[in-house]
Amino acid sequence: AELDEERRGPFQAALLAQQYALLGDEDACAGWAAQALARGSGGDVALARWSLGRLDLIRGRAADALARFREVADVRSGHPIFRLYVLPDLIEAASLVGETELATESVLEFERWGSAGAEIAQAILPRLRGLVAGPGRAGAHYREAVETSAGRQFEHARARLLLGRHLRRVRRRVDSR
Repeated sequence: AELDEERRGPFQAALLAQQYALLGDEDACAGWAAQALARGSGGDVALARWSLGRLDLIRGRAADALARFREVADVRSGHPIFRLYVLPDLIEAASLVGETELATESVLEFERWGSAGAEIAQAILPRLRGLVAGPGRAGAHYREAVETSAGRQFEHARARLLLGRHLRRVRRRVDSR
């Protein structure tokens, strides 16, 4: 039982890091992630790195986020399940820093997973397609993302955020509100 408790500690720390990342709490996220990274392995480490990357993305540090997401997605040293989980964030960070080839290739990989029947992928894919589409087509993808993500609050909020950013970029500020 003692070994089991010790093993669960890094996973719980990584989960807390993820929660605090989504809340934008830099200190708490970093502290819990450090615990998971120091004592964890495999999925614990992947989740902690993903958490730190999400915090970077939320804080507008897309290049730093992309570097962390690449660590999680690396097929040699990353974690196979978390590779799929991190792809939407990796795609967003890559598109923000202008790495369109990486973003486009990653969308194709995520589409393959989605075509295998992953329901969550169907809710996320329109948003990802919007990130790699040109300005003339991105809006339609983001609108679809808002519609298909209804009922999934986090994904719906992200879709609405990206639609709003797109509308401001194409100078439709009133519509972006």
